[in-house]
Amino acid sequence: QEDNIVANASVLSYTEITPDNIDSFHFHGDPSGFPVDAVVAVPRDRKSGVVLRGRYAEDGTAVQM
Repeated sequence: QEDNIVANASVLSYTEITPDNIDSFHFHGDPSGFPVDAVVAVPRDRKSGVVLRGRYAEDGTAVQM
């Protein structure tokens, strides 16, 4: 179980980035080498949403939706 990460209530699950706090965020390292962590996909209709979910529902993929 060494690969599991356990979080408790002391870990914030949501941080809102606002104009007031944007300057407090920073990166370590070269940003051009960072992986993409998240994508916000907004389908134009229900059918497009179903198709998008289907593309990520395949076994063996390293993505979650």
